[in-house]
Amino acid sequence: MIKYKQKVSDHMNKGFVTSALLYGILSLFLVLVLSTVATIGNRKVAIDKIKQSALEDVQELTTPDKCFTTSTPEEVGGVKYCAITKYTYNESSKCSSNVFIPKTIGRGVKKCTINAIRNDAFSGQNKVITVTIPETVTNIEEYAFNGCSNITFIAKGGQSIVAEGSYDELWGAMAAYMRQG
Repeated sequence: MIKYKQKVSDHMNKGFVTSALLYGILSLFLVLVLSTVATIGNRKVAIDKIKQSALEDVQELTTPDKCFTTSTPEEVGGVKYCAITKYTYNESSKCSSNVFIPKTIGRGVKKCTINAIRNDAFSGQNKVITVTIPETVTNIEEYAFNGCSNITFIAKGGQSIVAEGSYDELWGAMAAYMRQG
C-alpha cells in the first residue's frame, strides 16, 4: 500500500509540475504576445512621429533663390521687403514642380523678406503642381499664376490668404486647390 501512495503522490507531483510548466509557458507566451503588441503600438506611434517630423522638415525646405526673380527691395521699418516677379522651372537647377517659396531671398545687403507674388510671376509654368507659401507672403496679385492649372497651394503659418477648398480659378490658375499647411 505504501508503494501505491508513493505512486499516487509521484503522479500528483508530476501532474503539478506539468501544470505549472504549462502555466509558465502560457504566461511567457502571453507576456511575449502582449509586449509585441505594445511594441508594435509604440512603433506605430514612433513611425507616425517620424512621418510628421519629416513632413515638417520638407515643408521648411525652400526652392533655390536662383529659380526666382524679385523686385527691387523696399525698406519698411528697417526690414527689406521684395516680391517674386518670375519663377523659372528648370529641373536640372532644382527649380522643380514642387515650389517652396522662401521666407527670405538673397544674402547680405541684398537679403529681403518675400511679402508678395506679382502678376504673371508663374505665368506659363504648367509643370508646377504645388506651391508652399510662407507666412511672410501677405499679397498675391490676381493673375500671379495665370495660365497654370491643377496647382495645390499650401499656406504656411496660418495666414488667411484665401479660404480652404477647391476653385475653378485662383490667382489665374485653373482647377486650383488651397489648404492650410
